[in-house]
Amino acid sequence: MTSVSLLTGSVMVKRIVPMGQTSLPVIPVLSDGQFQCSSGHCIQEHFRCDGERNCHDLSDELDCPPRYPGDRYCREEKFQCDNHLCVEMRDLCDGSNYTCNTLQRFQCNNHKCIPLYQKCDGIDNCGDGSDENNMSICSHRPRPCILNEFRCANQKCIGSNKICDHADDCGDSSDELGCYTASNCTVGGCEQTCTDLKDGGYVCHSIRGFRISPNNPKICNDIDECAEFTHNCSQLCTNLNGTHACSCREGFVAEINGVCRLEQGAITLIYSDSPEIRAFNLTSHTAKYVIKGDNIESLDYEPVSGIVYWTDSYGKTIKRSYLPGSPERANVTMGYAQNLDIESRAKPTGMAVDWAGLNLYWSETDRTGNKPRGSILVSTLDGRYRHSIIATGLEVPTSVVVDPDHGYMFWIDIGSIPKIETSWMDGSKRRIIVSDAISQPTGLSIDFAMEHTIYWVDVKLNKIEMMREDGTRRTLVAYGNYLKHPLSLDVFESSIYWVTRDSGEIYSMDKFGRGVPVKLPGEFANPSSIKGAS
Repeated sequence: MTSVSLLTGSVMVKRIVPMGQTSLPVIPVLSDGQFQCSSGHCIQEHFRCDGERNCHDLSDELDCPPRYPGDRYCREEKFQCDNHLCVEMRDLCDGSNYTCNTLQRFQCNNHKCIPLYQKCDGIDNCGDGSDENNMSICSHRPRPCILNEFRCANQKCIGSNKICDHADDCGDSSDELGCYTASNCTVGGCEQTCTDLKDGGYVCHSIRGFRISPNNPKICNDIDECAEFTHNCSQLCTNLNGTHACSCREGFVAEINGVCRLEQGAITLIYSDSPEIRAFNLTSHTAKYVIKGDNIESLDYEPVSGIVYWTDSYGKTIKRSYLPGSPERANVTMGYAQNLDIESRAKPTGMAVDWAGLNLYWSETDRTGNKPRGSILVSTLDGRYRHSIIATGLEVPTSVVVDPDHGYMFWIDIGSIPKIETSWMDGSKRRIIVSDAISQPTGLSIDFAMEHTIYWVDVKLNKIEMMREDGTRRTLVAYGNYLKHPLSLDVFESSIYWVTRDSGEIYSMDKFGRGVPVKLPGEFANPSSIKGAS
């Protein structure tokens, strides 16, 4: 069996296709507010005639009326191509043609044109990762099993002679479940599929999306991909019989393979860059200097009032400022720091804003004694009513995050025994949720849109991992030297963004580890903390 994904309204549905049939028939089904490209893909109707290439074949920009004064198709600040597409002025005369012969070459999302053989070769030839997009053009498809091979539940192919040999050759035990040493498939009574064994007997097995029941090896149970954390939905997952469906939260729209994008506006990455806080627009790829500090180590953003909070490791205090350009401060071009007078002999490290209770949480480390002593404190957002909530059993905390929706707090300790801990937001009900296979975790983030999933980075092991808030379903997202020692991270939409320790760069990647890391353009001095905002 194989599977294909169809976009139906705002829901991505995966369907099972019988063996031997490579695809479902193409049946154009449009929901209200959608436009179908000539290639068969569907996009939101409001992307039609917007001057941007949303259909790969440009069919969304054909036969469009002028939209601006002077019979122009583009705004004055953009260059209007003869085919009515609008490009940035900075892209003029850059040696890259906006059009591309797609029979021999591949058109990148950033309009760069590369040889077709460079697509899906594991290298970011485009510079924006679009030629290695594992969510669509490079999506993994299991190779067909050849004659005398058995398809495992995890899609691996093994020799038929290895079925029911009392060894887990598949790696998921699916070759050892449903084994019967007598009779054959004709009278076996398997619910879904059956394979006769060479030396007699038979084995029942399941199609994709199901697994053999542990209670009755002849029947198949549905796999709940949502509960088992194997769904790859950017935000919401609904289990279906034999498959699952992806959908998006309010304010987001669904794209290919369960990816959710912001419906309106642009994502801004707020990051500390040595003594400054800068804002990077992911649409225009431009960065601006917004706040000047001293030695900014960590930061967080309170979206309701548009205020950035940060730790000053030099002054051992915490400061805040309105974020220039936010909707609340549209005319402000430069933020001015307000010292919250939270001074201590201990060095503040991680911090988090509780936007619901309007409190500020931070961790700090006191190294004045023979052994470092860590603590976690809380105050109101203006710095008043400060008190410690975690004061024992903590050595070197590096990051702290809070989940006001569920009332939990999470933090990292890289002391003599590295670990990730959690507690209620008042410091009670404390417990360790990760203590094995970690070395130097330094950054935490909560993906609130995807069922409050916890992400973290390990700067020494070059790892990015994720798990549920209770510590279950721990999953390796990315691993290897290509991560360049991730120091801190945040998750927004369908991507992870992280800061590298040694090279001082910012990278992004699909939050399930599909595709390749993409380096954000721009010059960075010494970035150390990052936060996404819309």
